Amino acid sequence: MNAFDKGIMFGMANIEMELQSGEKLYFRGKATADGKDFLQTEGGVFTVEPKMTDIKFEDTGESNIDDRVVGWEAKLKLTVSQETLELIQLAMAGAHAIKDSGGSKLTGITDGPLGASNRDRAVKMTIHPRALPAEDKSMDVVLYKAASTTGFERAYKNEQGKFDLEFNVYPRDDFDMSKPGNFFYIGPVDPNAAA
Repeated sequence: MNAFDKGIMFGMANIEMELQSGEKLYFRGKATADGKDFLQTEGGVFTVEPKMTDIKFEDTGESNIDDRVVGWEAKLKLTVSQETLELIQLAMAGAHAIKDSGGSKLTGITDGPLGASNRDRAVKMTIHPRALPAEDKSMDVVLYKAASTTGFERAYKNEQGKFDLEFNVYPRDDFDMSKPGNFFYIGPVDPNAAA
């Protein structure tokens, strides 16, 4: 594929979610019997926005001399039409798992305690455009830690149901805000990977 054709944005993206347990869930256009693959009702949307502050001086009136980055806001939104406890837990901010007596199987979901960290329940996500071969990571978006900050809404009607998964991005573990590479990266190389 030539550079021009490769650069045309078209089509869905595969989304991989790596849970804290190491288990992975996928949105990659497949239906599998293992309960790890799901379909997207609508395509996903990734947005990233730097938070800026004005640098002004009285001598320049209302004109900015510069703008400085003071934070990052990144989000991923998916709409799904399959209902599992894992997806509902991912969709609902603050939701906590109810496990079986062995502590390994998810059997339900409940509200979390007041003051619980949302960052603690965040998962790693990788977004890969389906138009590219699996080995081509040149346009992959990796979110170090992402968790929902929204609620869960499910309608019961005689029509296809759906609900949204909306994730905010948090800084990675062992972040260093004096350096780049704390929230996300785009491309094949993790700027924090050990050399």
